[in-house]
Amino acid sequence: MMEWLKEHQDKPYPNDDEKDMLIRRTKLTMSQINYWFTNARRRILPKWTLQRLLEEQSASGKMNPITIKQCQQLLGTKSIKSIKEALQKDINLFAESTHSPGSDA
Repeated sequence: MMEWLKEHQDKPYPNDDEKDMLIRRTKLTMSQINYWFTNARRRILPKWTLQRLLEEQSASGKMNPITIKQCQQLLGTKSIKSIKEALQKDINLFAESTHSPGSDA
């Protein structure tokens, strides 16, 4: 499901056909799928967005103080390196905590 979410970050709401496909792949119930996406939209999407902004800003050499402040507040850390590490750690922890057989869909 993480792969599906990553591919659909701009519209992270699977339609009924997509949910049916995810149910078949993961063997989860519709309720579990809905709950997982609710949690992922709250926990992962904001971090992916900040991660993407940090990468774009690092590449351009211009760090936006607002983005840095958002990261510091979200993660309680100061340095850019520790922010990036904390974002990736949180994303990995969420993926591991929600993994179930066949949930790579």
